[in-house]
Amino acid sequence: MITPPSDIYGTELERTATVLVTAEDATTTLTYTVLFNVLPPNDDASLSNLYVDGETIAGFNTNTYSYMYYVAYSQTQVPIVSAVPTDSNAEVQVTHAVNLDGTQAERTSTVLVIAEDGITELIYEVVFNKMTVSDDATLSNLTVNGETVQNFHPSVVNYIVTLPFGSETPFVLGTPSHEYAEVTVNNAVDLHGTDEERTTTIEVTAEDGETIRLYSILFNVSLVGINKPEGISISLYPNPASSELIVNSTGFRFNKAERVQIINSVGKIQTANILNISEKQINISVNNLSNGLYFLVVIRDGKQFSKRFVVLK
Repeated sequence: MITPPSDIYGTELERTATVLVTAEDATTTLTYTVLFNVLPPNDDASLSNLYVDGETIAGFNTNTYSYMYYVAYSQTQVPIVSAVPTDSNAEVQVTHAVNLDGTQAERTSTVLVIAEDGITELIYEVVFNKMTVSDDATLSNLTVNGETVQNFHPSVVNYIVTLPFGSETPFVLGTPSHEYAEVTVNNAVDLHGTDEERTTTIEVTAEDGETIRLYSILFNVSLVGINKPEGISISLYPNPASSELIVNSTGFRFNKAERVQIINSVGKIQTANILNISEKQINISVNNLSNGLYFLVVIRDGKQFSKRFVVLK
């Protein structure tokens, strides 16, 4: 016969179950007893982990209850704090910060941990601070078509870069020294135009939104060292020319599809007013050109060569 305990939270007698075993002879008996003890509820109110936006907070320790967490100066959204209790039966209550620009109380998220016993409590807190706003509007690097500008230094803002003949507007990239600074590149609009049209500007706005530094690159297009095909040459006359320029060839023959360009002294392409093309000679009118120095450029098979001439009327 089994007699269960009458009260597992009571006295020792009340917490005891008995098992009476009677032998077949109906006379011999043996009694077994089981004393029940109920473990007290866990009083562990600690955390095993503390998260900010899903990442364990730096320096977390179960026995450390207060933390500082830094956010970007421009951040307005309060980070999400979550936690895992050491005892799975403990209860966790998170009260989030309400204003990253407010008082310390408004910038603090709290984690209340209530142990299984319903009595023991621990409070962890995360205080959010904004990083000091930066006024750094310098560049750490400045590149043209992937190459750092010669003699670049963050404190030097004006540069001159010479491009090979026939270049298109290059790709300019400015890398800010501070990760939260913003960079705006305004590309040159005409590599053969005025100084202003041939200049790319790089505007750097610091994190504070007020400090601005302007870098500039003035591009010149080179007319020196043009790739000249071997064994051929041209001659020009009269030079200076007043109304018509005659171009003679040596070592090759002109054709009707010849690419001829006239470029002024600042690298701007002028209209080449071709009057006639024969195998050995090209006649060009210079009536549309002002007095000054020019370069005649002939492009053949992807290669170019040039001759200098003067217009004098």
